[in-house]
Amino acid sequence: MQRLFGELALKIGARLDTQMAANYEFYDVAGSRVNSFDPKFGWRIQAAENLDYSLSFRGSVQTTFRTPSLDDLNTSPLTTLEWISETGAYQAVDRFGRTDLVPERAFTFNTGAVLFLQGGVEATVDYWRYDFEDVIGSMPYDSISSLYASGDAAARNAVAPFIICPGGRASELAPGDRCEAQNLQRIQIDLVNWPGLTTSGIDTHLAARTDAGPGQLSLAWDSTYTLRYDTRELRLEGTDLVLREEEEHAGFLNFAHPIAVPLPRWKSRWQAAYSWNDYRLASYVNYVSSYEDQGDDEIVPVIDPFLTWDMSFLWRAPGGVNLTVYGLNLTGRIPPWVNIEQAYDGFTHDPKGRRIKASLSWRFGS
Repeated sequence: MQRLFGELALKIGARLDTQMAANYEFYDVAGSRVNSFDPKFGWRIQAAENLDYSLSFRGSVQTTFRTPSLDDLNTSPLTTLEWISETGAYQAVDRFGRTDLVPERAFTFNTGAVLFLQGGVEATVDYWRYDFEDVIGSMPYDSISSLYASGDAAARNAVAPFIICPGGRASELAPGDRCEAQNLQRIQIDLVNWPGLTTSGIDTHLAARTDAGPGQLSLAWDSTYTLRYDTRELRLEGTDLVLREEEEHAGFLNFAHPIAVPLPRWKSRWQAAYSWNDYRLASYVNYVSSYEDQGDDEIVPVIDPFLTWDMSFLWRAPGGVNLTVYGLNLTGRIPPWVNIEQAYDGFTHDPKGRRIKASLSWRFGS
């Protein structure tokens, strides 16, 4: 692997700071030769600054790429048990890596504003957007089984190479000897380069500090709101057969989707802390908004919001000893019910109830 990187910072006038960078990489792994040139440009404009406040605007634009991992290139299968609705049972799904996968590529940009007010108030807001191409992910096994169960003979023939029947691979059996979808034994699929996806959102931060009695009180709020997460249409390689339509995923569970995770639109955290002498007491409220199970129209399609409360207490004791006590999920909230095997969304919610933790550290020497 070879890599060249360069970076240059330029100040243009009294108010504009810029940064230019470029990265070139070349690698040869498992016979796959890839090179990529990726530039980046960042900027910051100091719009106003005086004793009362400071306002600046910032942004960046760049391209990036990610090579297939060794696991992605591994042609030995990774096997999991997945629910196959056509069989009404869990069946083995084998996912095979491929040596002809190409790197993922992305065009990204963000822009935002930073405001500081006299008295310890600060606020930031940033809009971001990522456009990915050739996203590496497995073929959707549920689409394969659905097409095999369809009455369309052409579709059934096209996906037959991925279906394992009791008598062998469906594509190697005479049409009359192929098993019905409800009798398939396993599904074997490949990792592929999906056409791509686009995602965007808004990050916000608000904080304030003020002297209060013998110490200092600080308040903060951080949040991320996902505007879009749209995947492009995926077709079976070498055919016009659509495996997945173009889909919108922001605000949905996206269960078992190969390149989309559960995506509640809004996640936020509120913090209040008071520090005095050698002590600090902090309280945190964590919030995840509701979202939908688009695959479940009959049983609780809306997944409830989830709010938890945490606290921490820090004592900086003499001799370099720090004692911290944490209280997590102090109200004992259980995660909202989701109609999947474990009954909750492990990507989004923590199933553990009320917990108390303590940590002790000791710094000695210089």
